[in-house]
Amino acid sequence: MDATGIHPEIYTKVYECIENELNIAKKKLTLPLTIATPNIAQRSEKYDIGHDTLIDVIKELQRPGQDPRDDLTPPAFSADIMEIEDLKIGMQLE
Repeated sequence: MDATGIHPEIYTKVYECIENELNIAKKKLTLPLTIATPNIAQRSEKYDIGHDTLIDVIKELQRPGQDPRDDLTPPAFSADIMEIEDLKIGMQLE
């Protein structure tokens, strides 16, 4: 699961869901998984994983190792701000 964007705090719930719904033991888990997605609402409630989170988990299990941050523009930093004291209220960055 470390190859996914799934947060470690829900690993236990995800493993439980995979084991109960797909009959795949944690030790035999290989990624990517083929997962049917019916009954998301019921599974979300049953395993106490938010609906949208469970959808994201399924997507991550199907395409591990793809970091979504790679598609984001890196943040721009102003070269003249080096210390917290350099910040000013109402400062406009270009």
